[in-house]
Amino acid sequence: MQPISRQEVILSSRRNRCISKLLVGLHRVIGSRLVPSRGDPDQIDASDCFGCEEYFPSPANWDICGPTTVPTSRKCMASEESLKNHIGIRMPIDENFSMKSSFVLILQQLSRSILILTLVCGSCFAADSGASSPMLPRRIVVPKLQAEIKIDGKLSESVWTKAAAVDPFFTNDAKGEGAEATRVRLWYDDTALYIGWVCEDTDIQATFTERDSKFWEEEVAEFFITSGKLERYFELQWNPLGGVFDAIIMNTLDEAGLSKTFEGDWSFTAKDMKSAVTVVGTVQKSDDKDQKWVVEVVVPFANLNEAPPKKGDVWRGNFYRFNRTRGKQPELLSWSPTRLSSFHEPSRFGYIEFGGPAQPN
Repeated sequence: MQPISRQEVILSSRRNRCISKLLVGLHRVIGSRLVPSRGDPDQIDASDCFGCEEYFPSPANWDICGPTTVPTSRKCMASEESLKNHIGIRMPIDENFSMKSSFVLILQQLSRSILILTLVCGSCFAADSGASSPMLPRRIVVPKLQAEIKIDGKLSESVWTKAAAVDPFFTNDAKGEGAEATRVRLWYDDTALYIGWVCEDTDIQATFTERDSKFWEEEVAEFFITSGKLERYFELQWNPLGGVFDAIIMNTLDEAGLSKTFEGDWSFTAKDMKSAVTVVGTVQKSDDKDQKWVVEVVVPFANLNEAPPKKGDVWRGNFYRFNRTRGKQPELLSWSPTRLSSFHEPSRFGYIEFGGPAQPN
């Protein structure tokens, strides 16, 4: 009997929970180990784990893990909880594993069939459940559009209805959606990237107005973006009073792709970037009920030291928001949650793919 080949599994949604439990049970019966058996027992090769973003955050991207070697403290153990949390696990079978029981053989073949079924069906399950539990990292295709707009913070031009919808936003630990909705719209043309933010907010808080203030100490919308190495990216921020922050971040990553330390070049200025904010409510007045604040931004590619992207180019980036309400804990919200305490985890940025011209309606 030939050894069963490794199966790449992405367990992707709550609808898949019953299959997840069955897989765990089958593999417990079979006794197959869920970590590689070769090599140094104190090390595990990230290439043996496909899509396991919780434990193998590759510096390049998650869907091509490795060849980074990381400590066994990050082993991809197939616990029932990890399977529920959409962690894809590549399950190697030891080449020296021998079948001594026809019953075990039947179980193993059945397990293999279920694994294949899960792989084929997982993506369609994920599409239905993405609003309640995000697949990570997330991905968006941005349309190339042509329009003349006025940067006034109103998002009133029809082009915004054709833009990519970057939502919903989740708490950064990926446990659920934010208490107040955040919606972002994104499109580009031959010269710039256009971003529209709508932040629902019953208690809009902000006092800072000077450029490069510590806006994250209040309420702010943030955009991190890079076209190249994850160790260097741009951080752009806007607050409800029209304050702007722009910096270049240099992030030192460990062998697993996690941030060890980072520092910002605050002398950087996106000199041609334009933004405007409108507020429906009153800022810094918690005894009334506000509705939302809206940000409209144009970021020239030249300010990012980049040529305009071509169709099919993929950059890495993320959208974040600090949301605060008097008497409540601050909410750290993300489009593609890092699942860690910091937003500065570039290995967990989402994928931003530049598409072609939008098709006419």
